[in-house]
Amino acid sequence: MNRFWKHPKNLNWKDLQNNNWDVIELDITFDPLDLLDWCNTVMENNQDSIWSFDKDYLVDENALDEFLRQRKEILVKSDTSIPEQWTLQWSYQREGVLPFRLLACKKQFPEINDPCFLEKWNQNLDKYFFGWYKKYYELFGPECFTVTRLVKFPKDCGLNTHKDTGGDPPFLIRMHAIPQIGDDIFLNFGEDLTDKTRHYKLKPGCVYLFNTGIPHAAINHSDLDWIMLHNNPSEIAVDNLLKTSMYIK
Repeated sequence: MNRFWKHPKNLNWKDLQNNNWDVIELDITFDPLDLLDWCNTVMENNQDSIWSFDKDYLVDENALDEFLRQRKEILVKSDTSIPEQWTLQWSYQREGVLPFRLLACKKQFPEINDPCFLEKWNQNLDKYFFGWYKKYYELFGPECFTVTRLVKFPKDCGLNTHKDTGGDPPFLIRMHAIPQIGDDIFLNFGEDLTDKTRHYKLKPGCVYLFNTGIPHAAINHSDLDWIMLHNNPSEIAVDNLLKTSMYIK
Protein backbone atom coordinates (compact mmCIF):
# COMPACT_ATOMS: atom_id res chain seq x y z
CA MET A 1 0.00 0.00 0.00
CA ASN A 2 1.37 3.40 -0.99
CA ARG A 3 1.75 5.57 2.10
CA PHE A 4 3.46 8.51 0.39
CA TRP A 5 0.76 10.64 -1.20
CA LYS A 6 1.58 13.33 -3.74
CA HIS A 7 -0.63 16.38 -4.36
CA PRO A 8 -3.95 14.93 -3.10
CA LYS A 9 -6.89 17.23 -3.78
CA ASN A 10 -9.89 15.23 -2.61
CA LEU A 11 -8.88 14.71 1.03
CA ASN A 12 -9.55 16.65 4.23
CA TRP A 13 -8.35 16.61 7.83
CA LYS A 14 -10.79 13.86 8.85
CA ASP A 15 -9.44 11.60 6.11
CA LEU A 16 -5.99 11.84 7.72
CA GLN A 17 -7.00 10.77 11.24
CA ASN A 18 -5.68 7.24 10.78
CA ASN A 19 -2.49 5.21 10.32
CA ASN A 20 -2.93 4.64 6.59
CA TRP A 21 -0.47 7.34 5.47
CA ASP A 22 3.00 8.56 6.40
CA VAL A 23 3.90 11.59 4.26
CA ILE A 24 1.99 13.90 1.93
CA GLU A 25 3.79 16.08 -0.59
CA LEU A 26 1.60 19.14 -0.97
CA ASP A 27 1.19 21.00 -4.25
CA ILE A 28 3.05 23.93 -2.68
CA THR A 29 6.59 24.75 -3.83
CA PHE A 30 9.12 27.55 -3.47
CA ASP A 31 12.68 28.54 -4.34
CA PRO A 32 14.68 26.77 -1.61
CA LEU A 33 17.39 29.45 -1.74
CA ASP A 34 14.85 32.06 -0.59
CA LEU A 35 13.99 30.09 2.55
CA LEU A 36 17.61 29.08 3.08
CA ASP A 37 18.65 32.73 3.12
CA TRP A 38 16.19 33.37 5.98
CA CYS A 39 17.33 30.22 7.80
CA ASN A 40 21.01 31.16 7.57
CA THR A 41 20.29 34.67 8.87
CA VAL A 42 18.33 33.30 11.83
CA MET A 43 20.95 30.68 12.68
CA GLU A 44 23.89 33.09 12.38
CA ASN A 45 22.26 35.89 14.40
CA ASN A 46 20.69 33.76 17.14
CA GLN A 47 23.36 31.40 18.40
CA ASP A 48 22.31 32.32 21.94
CA SER A 49 18.80 30.97 21.27
CA ILE A 50 19.61 27.42 20.18
CA TRP A 51 17.67 24.71 21.98
CA SER A 52 19.42 21.35 21.82
CA PHE A 53 18.74 18.10 23.63
CA ASP A 54 21.66 18.64 26.00
CA LYS A 55 20.09 21.71 27.65
CA ASP A 56 19.02 19.89 30.82
CA TYR A 57 19.01 23.07 32.87
CA LEU A 58 15.90 24.23 31.06
CA VAL A 59 13.89 21.15 31.92
CA ASP A 60 11.31 21.06 34.69
CA GLU A 61 12.43 18.84 37.59
CA ASN A 62 9.28 16.74 37.38
CA ALA A 63 9.92 16.00 33.71
CA LEU A 64 13.69 15.55 33.89
CA ASP A 65 13.94 11.79 34.53
CA GLU A 66 11.51 10.92 31.75
CA PHE A 67 13.15 13.43 29.42
CA LEU A 68 16.62 11.98 30.02
CA ARG A 69 15.33 8.46 29.43
CA GLN A 70 13.65 9.42 26.18
CA ARG A 71 16.65 11.44 25.03
CA LYS A 72 18.98 8.50 25.57
CA GLU A 73 16.69 6.29 23.52
CA ILE A 74 16.02 8.56 20.55
CA LEU A 75 18.82 11.13 20.27
CA VAL A 76 21.37 10.62 17.49
CA LYS A 77 24.41 12.88 17.68
CA SER A 78 27.92 12.89 16.29
CA ASP A 79 31.19 13.54 18.11
CA THR A 80 30.98 17.22 17.17
CA SER A 81 27.30 18.02 16.59
CA ILE A 82 23.81 17.60 17.98
CA PRO A 83 20.32 18.36 16.59
CA GLU A 84 19.43 22.01 17.12
CA GLN A 85 16.27 24.05 16.97
CA TRP A 86 15.03 27.60 17.32
CA THR A 87 11.59 28.17 18.83
CA LEU A 88 9.97 30.88 16.69
CA GLN A 89 6.92 31.60 18.87
CA TRP A 90 6.25 32.25 22.55
CA SER A 91 3.78 34.11 24.75
CA TYR A 92 5.77 37.35 24.63
CA GLN A 93 9.02 38.77 23.21
CA ARG A 94 11.38 36.69 25.32
CA GLU A 95 15.11 36.41 24.53
CA GLY A 96 17.42 33.44 24.89
CA VAL A 97 16.81 29.71 24.64
CA LEU A 98 13.20 28.52 24.65
CA PRO A 99 12.61 24.80 25.31
CA PHE A 100 9.69 22.57 24.48
CA ARG A 101 6.72 23.98 26.38
CA LEU A 102 6.05 20.76 28.29
CA LEU A 103 9.67 20.62 29.47
CA ALA A 104 10.04 24.26 30.47
CA CYS A 105 11.16 24.82 34.06
CA LYS A 106 8.40 26.79 35.74
CA LYS A 107 10.91 28.67 37.91
CA GLN A 108 12.89 29.82 34.91
CA PHE A 109 9.78 30.34 32.76
CA PRO A 110 7.11 31.55 35.19
CA GLU A 111 4.82 32.49 32.30
CA ILE A 112 4.07 28.76 31.99
CA ASN A 113 1.96 29.15 35.14
CA ASP A 114 -0.29 31.72 33.43
CA PRO A 115 -3.69 30.02 32.91
CA CYS A 116 -3.91 31.90 29.61
CA PHE A 117 -0.44 30.86 28.44
CA LEU A 118 -1.72 28.44 25.80
CA GLU A 119 -3.81 31.21 24.27
CA LYS A 120 -0.73 33.43 23.95
CA TRP A 121 2.22 31.17 23.24
CA ASN A 122 2.01 31.04 19.44
CA GLN A 123 2.85 34.72 19.03
CA ASN A 124 5.72 35.22 16.59
CA LEU A 125 8.98 36.50 18.05
CA ASP A 126 9.91 39.71 16.23
CA LYS A 127 13.54 38.70 15.70
CA TYR A 128 12.41 35.81 13.47
CA PHE A 129 9.39 37.40 11.82
CA PHE A 130 10.86 38.80 8.61
CA GLY A 131 11.74 37.76 5.08
CA TRP A 132 10.53 34.43 3.71
CA TYR A 133 9.01 33.18 6.95
CA LYS A 134 6.88 36.32 7.32
CA LYS A 135 5.61 35.90 3.76
CA TYR A 136 4.90 32.20 4.35
CA TYR A 137 3.05 32.93 7.60
CA GLU A 138 0.94 35.68 6.07
CA LEU A 139 0.02 33.55 3.05
CA PHE A 140 -1.46 30.71 5.10
CA GLY A 141 -2.50 32.50 8.29
CA PRO A 142 -1.98 31.94 12.03
CA GLU A 143 -4.20 28.84 12.10
CA CYS A 144 -1.49 27.10 10.08
CA PHE A 145 1.37 28.03 12.41
CA THR A 146 1.34 26.67 15.93
CA VAL A 147 4.41 25.23 17.66
CA THR A 148 6.63 26.63 14.90
CA ARG A 149 10.35 25.79 14.94
CA LEU A 150 13.42 25.96 12.74
CA VAL A 151 15.31 22.65 13.03
CA LYS A 152 18.80 21.61 11.90
CA PHE A 153 20.23 18.10 11.77
CA PRO A 154 23.98 18.23 11.06
CA LYS A 155 25.74 15.19 9.62
CA ASP A 156 25.09 11.97 11.58
CA CYS A 157 22.50 13.68 13.78
CA GLY A 158 18.78 13.13 14.15
CA LEU A 159 16.21 11.16 16.11
CA ASN A 160 15.71 7.41 16.34
CA THR A 161 12.24 5.89 16.10
CA HIS A 162 9.76 7.78 18.24
CA LYS A 163 6.22 9.14 18.24
CA ASP A 164 5.37 12.78 18.75
CA THR A 165 2.65 13.64 21.22
CA GLY A 166 -0.75 13.73 19.60
CA GLY A 167 -4.25 14.30 20.83
CA ASP A 168 -7.15 11.89 21.09
CA PRO A 169 -7.06 10.10 18.68
CA PRO A 170 -3.26 10.34 18.72
CA PHE A 171 -2.70 11.52 15.15
CA LEU A 172 -0.48 14.58 14.90
CA ILE A 173 0.01 16.31 11.56
CA ARG A 174 3.12 18.43 11.12
CA MET A 175 3.93 20.64 8.16
CA HIS A 176 7.55 20.75 6.93
CA ALA A 177 9.08 23.21 4.47
CA ILE A 178 12.49 21.95 3.30
CA PRO A 179 15.09 24.50 2.09
CA GLN A 180 18.10 22.16 2.28
CA ILE A 181 18.59 18.42 2.46
CA GLY A 182 21.22 15.97 1.24
CA ASP A 183 20.79 12.72 -0.65
CA ASP A 184 21.91 10.47 2.21
CA ILE A 185 19.12 10.82 4.74
CA PHE A 186 17.17 8.20 6.67
CA LEU A 187 13.49 9.07 6.97
CA ASN A 188 11.59 5.97 8.00
CA PHE A 189 8.04 5.45 9.21
CA GLY A 190 6.93 2.41 11.19
CA GLU A 191 8.65 0.17 13.72
CA ASP A 192 10.37 -1.94 11.05
CA LEU A 193 13.48 0.01 10.06
CA THR A 194 14.20 -2.42 7.24
CA ASP A 195 10.87 -1.82 5.47
CA LYS A 196 12.16 0.07 2.44
CA THR A 197 8.63 0.82 1.27
CA ARG A 198 8.46 3.31 4.15
CA HIS A 199 11.85 4.96 3.55
CA TYR A 200 11.27 8.36 1.94
CA LYS A 201 13.30 10.97 0.10
CA LEU A 202 12.41 14.64 0.43
CA LYS A 203 13.13 17.44 -2.02
CA PRO A 204 14.25 21.00 -1.26
CA GLY A 205 11.65 23.55 -2.27
CA CYS A 206 8.73 21.31 -1.28
CA VAL A 207 6.21 21.39 1.57
CA TYR A 208 5.11 18.19 3.28
CA LEU A 209 2.66 16.93 5.87
CA PHE A 210 4.05 14.23 8.21
CA ASN A 211 1.92 11.85 10.26
CA THR A 212 4.15 12.18 13.33
CA GLY A 213 1.80 10.51 15.80
CA ILE A 214 3.00 7.16 14.41
CA PRO A 215 6.56 5.80 14.85
CA HIS A 216 9.15 7.52 12.67
CA ALA A 217 12.89 8.19 12.58
CA ALA A 218 14.84 10.99 10.91
CA ILE A 219 18.65 10.88 10.66
CA ASN A 220 20.98 12.84 8.42
CA HIS A 221 23.98 10.95 7.02
CA SER A 222 24.78 13.58 4.41
CA ASP A 223 27.58 16.15 4.63
CA LEU A 224 24.89 18.78 4.00
CA ASP A 225 22.87 19.97 7.01
CA TRP A 226 19.24 18.86 6.92
CA ILE A 227 17.27 22.05 7.60
CA MET A 228 13.52 22.22 8.03
CA LEU A 229 10.88 24.75 9.08
CA HIS A 230 8.09 22.85 10.79
CA ASN A 231 4.79 23.76 12.40
CA ASN A 232 1.49 22.23 13.46
CA PRO A 233 -1.45 23.27 11.26
CA SER A 234 -5.00 23.30 12.63
CA GLU A 235 -7.85 21.20 11.27
CA ILE A 236 -9.07 24.07 9.08
CA ALA A 237 -5.52 24.79 7.90
CA VAL A 238 -4.98 21.16 6.84
CA ASP A 239 -8.19 21.25 4.80
CA ASN A 240 -7.00 24.40 3.02
CA LEU A 241 -3.45 23.12 2.47
CA LEU A 242 -4.70 19.95 0.79
CA LYS A 243 -6.68 22.05 -1.72
CA THR A 244 -3.91 24.57 -2.41
CA SER A 245 -1.77 24.65 -5.56
CA MET A 246 0.88 27.37 -5.27
CA TYR A 247 4.40 28.45 -6.05
CA ILE A 248 5.55 30.88 -3.34
CA LYS A 249 7.39 33.74 -5.04
